[in-house]
Amino acid sequence: VTQPLEGTPITATVVAGSKAGEYIVTYHNGAQETVKTLTVAFVVQAAAPVISNVYFKAETSDPHMIVHRDTVKLTFITNQHVTPLSNFKINGSNITSFTSIEQRDGVWENIATYITDDSEPYGRMNFQINVKNDAGLYSLTTEETSDASYVEVMKRSNLQISPEGKPDAVTDQQFTIPVSIQGDDLGTLFYNNKVRYFAFLWNTTSDDITVGSLFGEAPEVMHDGKDGQPLVLAWGSDEGHPLKDYADAYATGVTSDLPITFHKEGTFVINFSLRAIDSIYGGPWVSSATTVTEDMPSFFKVENVKTSATYGFDLNVADSYEKRELLSQAPIGDSPEELAGLNPVHVKLKELTPGTVYEGKARIAPIGAQNVQLWAKDSAGNWYDINQTGWGPAEGFDINLETTTEVYVLVGIEAGDQVELTFNLVEAANTTNVIATKKISANAVDVTLHP
Repeated sequence: VTQPLEGTPITATVVAGSKAGEYIVTYHNGAQETVKTLTVAFVVQAAAPVISNVYFKAETSDPHMIVHRDTVKLTFITNQHVTPLSNFKINGSNITSFTSIEQRDGVWENIATYITDDSEPYGRMNFQINVKNDAGLYSLTTEETSDASYVEVMKRSNLQISPEGKPDAVTDQQFTIPVSIQGDDLGTLFYNNKVRYFAFLWNTTSDDITVGSLFGEAPEVMHDGKDGQPLVLAWGSDEGHPLKDYADAYATGVTSDLPITFHKEGTFVINFSLRAIDSIYGGPWVSSATTVTEDMPSFFKVENVKTSATYGFDLNVADSYEKRELLSQAPIGDSPEELAGLNPVHVKLKELTPGTVYEGKARIAPIGAQNVQLWAKDSAGNWYDINQTGWGPAEGFDINLETTTEVYVLVGIEAGDQVELTFNLVEAANTTNVIATKKISANAVDVTLHP
């Protein structure tokens, strides 16, 4: 202060937040030369806290948008340490947590968090900041941000992906599970976004399982599971499916049969999810991609995958065959003249390694060799050329190691010419799944087994 006249009272203003104590007052003249100093003791009385720099944001990729179960954060500055009052509210509810930390002398940063629940009303959120200082003095109620920041609660889609579990399975035997997607309200948040199908498998690597197409899309291995993290599969393109294009189908419900084959024993849990890959809740698959579906319906468990038995063919192949004319039509009767003098080959299945008996339906696939006929008769007395039609009804038959089928071989090639024959026992419902196989080479002189 400038040196006052003798006897003039001195008035000093102490800024809010100053502490009680002794302060030095310096007198000076117009030339800023010190004339006199004295020490004055001030008693600073407590004042109500002052709130400033209010900022409201969502703890998501977009600071303005959340869905149920997300977290919001309300940050503001005070000039002293404060604690929340009971009427400190966010969207009419009590806050979840609160901290008040001094950043520098007279500046305190305060953070209140709130986790929304499933009852949270949709729309823009509100708040009422009410705090008190350590002396018990209350702040003024603050309901506005300093920078027009806001948070809006958006509606989450109820779209669900639900697989039907399988209690058990057998290694190297394919089974299918129906996977359904349905949701009668796609919600405002995800309607304009794109989704992709994902599956997460724990304690499994890409070498332990073979998974087929889902809703017409082949799987892509996003993570092979060989580092202790889950095996992650995705179906569909990287760009995803436009959710609004599937709104009608998903409202009605769609189902796809997913083929799965395990290659090791154990108990396995698979979690399916739909993920909005291009929304504010998208992000990498590893952590932050939002699951549109609820968790529980998307899980299923294969309780006990057991090792399956393996099978081979037991063929009593003759040492030699005479060249014969191939038949233009199937023989008739129990002992047709066209096959007279031929010794049948006895075709029988045998177990190569023990394990769980194959439970599916099987049949012998057509061989498709040239200049060869392999005639066998079914239980109804009808003859079939296994080379052309295979053996067994279209729906297949149960594997029976006690059953022997007699096959009459007609070789129509010149002596010395050879033909390759491959017998394949296949799954009737999926003929690419070979259960047993045997290769032989044949000519008009003899038939010898491959080593």
